[in-house]
Amino acid sequence: MKTILLLLLLCRAAFAVRHSMKYFFTASSGVENFPEFVAVVLVGDVTFSFCDSNTRRATPTYEWENKLTEEDPQHFESLTQCCLTDIYTFTEMIKSLKQRFNQSGGVHTYQTMFGCTWDDETGDTAGYEQHAYDGEDFMKFDLETETWIAVTPRAVITKNEWDQDKMRNDYYKTFLTNICINWLKMYLKYGKSLLLRKDRPSVSLLQKTPSSAVSCHATGFYPDRALMFWSKDGDEIHEGVEHGEILPNHDGTFQMSVDLNVSSVPEEDWRRYHCVFQLSGVEDRIITELDEAVIRTNREKPGNMAVPVMAAAAALLSLIMAAAAAYMVYRKKKASCPPSGPDNKNELSEKLNQQKKCSMSPKTGSNSKCANMKLRQRGIEIKLGLVFIMIYSDSFCPAEKHSLRFCLTLSSGVTDVPDYIAMETVEGVMLGYFDSSMKTAEPRQDWARKFMEDDPQRWERHVQDCLHYKQLFKDETESFKQASNQTDGVHIILQIMGCDLDDETEEVDCFRRFGYNGEDFIEFDMNTETWITSNPQAEPTKQDWNTKKASNGFWKNMLSTICPTWLKLYLTYGRRSMLRKDPPSVSLLQKTPSSAVSCHATGFYPDRALMFWSKDGEEIHEGVEYGEILPNHDGTFQMTVDLNVSSVPEEDWRRYHCVFQLSGVKDTVVTMLNNTVIRTNWGKPKIRKDRDISVPIIAAVAAVVLLTAAAGFTVYKKKKDKCQIKAAGNMADVSERLKPEIG
Repeated sequence: MKTILLLLLLCRAAFAVRHSMKYFFTASSGVENFPEFVAVVLVGDVTFSFCDSNTRRATPTYEWENKLTEEDPQHFESLTQCCLTDIYTFTEMIKSLKQRFNQSGGVHTYQTMFGCTWDDETGDTAGYEQHAYDGEDFMKFDLETETWIAVTPRAVITKNEWDQDKMRNDYYKTFLTNICINWLKMYLKYGKSLLLRKDRPSVSLLQKTPSSAVSCHATGFYPDRALMFWSKDGDEIHEGVEHGEILPNHDGTFQMSVDLNVSSVPEEDWRRYHCVFQLSGVEDRIITELDEAVIRTNREKPGNMAVPVMAAAAALLSLIMAAAAAYMVYRKKKASCPPSGPDNKNELSEKLNQQKKCSMSPKTGSNSKCANMKLRQRGIEIKLGLVFIMIYSDSFCPAEKHSLRFCLTLSSGVTDVPDYIAMETVEGVMLGYFDSSMKTAEPRQDWARKFMEDDPQRWERHVQDCLHYKQLFKDETESFKQASNQTDGVHIILQIMGCDLDDETEEVDCFRRFGYNGEDFIEFDMNTETWITSNPQAEPTKQDWNTKKASNGFWKNMLSTICPTWLKLYLTYGRRSMLRKDPPSVSLLQKTPSSAVSCHATGFYPDRALMFWSKDGEEIHEGVEYGEILPNHDGTFQMTVDLNVSSVPEEDWRRYHCVFQLSGVKDTVVTMLNNTVIRTNWGKPKIRKDRDISVPIIAAVAAVVLLTAAAGFTVYKKKKDKCQIKAAGNMADVSERLKPEIG
């Protein structure tokens, strides 16, 4: 991941002075309860406008666009008219291609990405347009010749047709090289306070234990074009350094971390080390000396407020499988146990230890580690927003529950992706992985490898079961396509089964469910040993499977008896890793005197935690904004809760506390709202001015994820430049490396 990050940084550095506007259009068929057409316009990385076949209007997303609307009321009206035209054009296009390729049922998508870039220093401009069909490159426009290039043989007929339409091609060139550029400049003018702003971060040094790496953590910066590294005697170093990814904050800013292994660094040499942060377009760097006095650690005395905690339910399988499969269809229902306000600590304790199942809400899916994924094919990156399938595995609030999950995916019509993928997880951590391109299953944890070494025969039986079930899974689900009368196109079958074990009561809950093409299909009733469904298309499968008494008896025994036995065994081997409790480092951060104060906890494990602001010992909600729990690059987690202090007199600050509670840990971490411990952007940071350094870095096209958030299913492609890493030997080299390479 470190290599990928550096590649992205250097790729960005080459084009940091360029501004961009991007259009993403997606037409789809066969996706129920989803608009047939979705359009998103991005200026830089910010969504400018959104339109779909349900709303049928171009909708602005930021206040600065209202001023544009007031001064040019026809502008958004013209965008709406364009949207209406595109709805018709794209839906007809997908119908035409389905007919041409003799496709009837199934999910099909047609997607276009086009846009322009403008260099505000050199005046250079560029435009592009690319098309994709069913997840594959289809055609692209050649601006020089005003003709189309067929990327696949299937596109040749369309290419020949479009090459004949000279008037349309001439308009495309005019739009991409002229109109698009003018609009981009206009949007930048109106939205410069948002689009061109530069927010400096708060930088902290964090360390979990005396033997842990020191993490340099910067948060609250904007845009996400930034570089951070460790230096020794002024030279950038790489040995013992691990770079984290740039992650989004809930307020639209970003954060990143870079770790330095100090185990072999004598304490008297610490002053030779510095963490250097550089934000694109900002002359000053933020330089933080490695100083034990300013490091926030877990060794400080925690508060003695005991708030026994709930586990905000692990989004069962939340699925690393997505990253492994690169294309998966799933819907995750996550237990929503919101921080609703208890009146006192007893109520909070009761709330966090309730034994009832949490209510499930798909809207909480934004915390999923695999809410979105990328499929890279032949140099063009295709982001696929997930088509959600009901895998509402029973999540529980209490931390006493342990889980074992088996996830299996069978796909057809998806190129360059294994048609069969199997994954086993314990406590949400991947234990083993197998797909149809492999000869054997692979353990994915060190303790799993020890299990394999200690009992190779048991592991081999496990592998053979996995290989055998591949064909069984295919045979079992062959009726799915027949029942829905679908043969062509993309089809995804997902099965999730497993068990939950309460280590206090020994109570076991188990389940087995199937999803098909974005919908619930069928599930097993453990009590009656029969199959149930609310999907009419699954009725033939239900009737067939209900006659297979022996098979149903086997699955009940497997899930209710064998599964818990395996789970106990895995917990024994992986206890140190999976059941560990890492407390966080907690910091108070504030960007400006008028900003909210952020209580930021990082480095905790597991991700079952609760954090809130209290006043006089009682939890408060007014003026409080909760961020999501985000993963760190080292496998731990972080979260932030903001408190608006604009109406709080400073003499009352001592009445406010940030309270953090980790699941299964008795002590809470309580941090008083104290001006002396807040890390700010307006204090006296250790800043060195280097006017010869400019860190122009362009943001990778991440914003199509907004399509997913808005619509739930998106296919788009982005052409990405290749670049190479050049090691910087000293600060001058770093400066040279970060300068824009225009040409």
